[in-house]
Amino acid sequence: MDADATATLHKMGVAATDDISKFTWFEDHESVIKAIYTGTEFLESAAAGDEVGIILETTSFYTEKGGQIFDTGSLEGSCGSFQVSNVQIYGGFVLHIGSVTGEIGRFSVGDKVICKVDYDRRKLIAPNHTYTHMLNFAMREVLGNHVDQKGSIVLPEKLRFDFSHGNSHNSWIYSGTHISNTREAKAFALLSEEGIAKGIRRITAVTTDSAFKAMELAFSLEQEIDAASEAEGSLLEKKVASLRSRVDAAPIPAPKKADLRTKISLL
Repeated sequence: MDADATATLHKMGVAATDDISKFTWFEDHESVIKAIYTGTEFLESAAAGDEVGIILETTSFYTEKGGQIFDTGSLEGSCGSFQVSNVQIYGGFVLHIGSVTGEIGRFSVGDKVICKVDYDRRKLIAPNHTYTHMLNFAMREVLGNHVDQKGSIVLPEKLRFDFSHGNSHNSWIYSGTHISNTREAKAFALLSEEGIAKGIRRITAVTTDSAFKAMELAFSLEQEIDAASEAEGSLLEKKVASLRSRVDAAPIPAPKKADLRTKISLL
């Protein structure tokens, strides 16, 4: 939504969305539809198949903010279901973007709905967000307080953390959903650390089951490397070329990747 759209909402008497419930977990949330937006105009209702944005009085959905990806889920009403595929905030108005499902689904301004956040998906996002803060803390402890966070991306499948190691200091808005204990993350694997611009480095990492999968893949590759040591001649050359390529491309813990590259070089 642009400034004209938010101005129209104010003229309509719609208040900014109360989203304090976004920090609540595993609870459905009841709300009321205050506006329906097509991208160009406001409507009184949306029917089955319509792709629109819905503004609620209150919401439990987390909007894309501070590097963390938005929640997904659904809005359930007496006349159908609205699948939420994106959630953004504009001037304090939370826009639930998606489509009305079913053959007879219909949503209208004033309807009561139940917010159903996909908490299974959020459970994958939250550990990644918490670990961006842990990375920030750890680097400041090891490298010094001059380490400066330049940004982050928090997705269900990974986290990305950009930082500088210079003398500048920028403030960063810390918000988002977090785990209550690091054991909920199960595991952590740092996949890469690389330069992306002058003075800026990027860390990519994974948690939970993705971290376990990265470790399992590293173990499997190491077994293949050990087995390849028994080959000779042209067969060994082919195995070395294949293993080198696969290790370079593999999403495995960075320290283990370095170890495997060394083992391959010694074959």
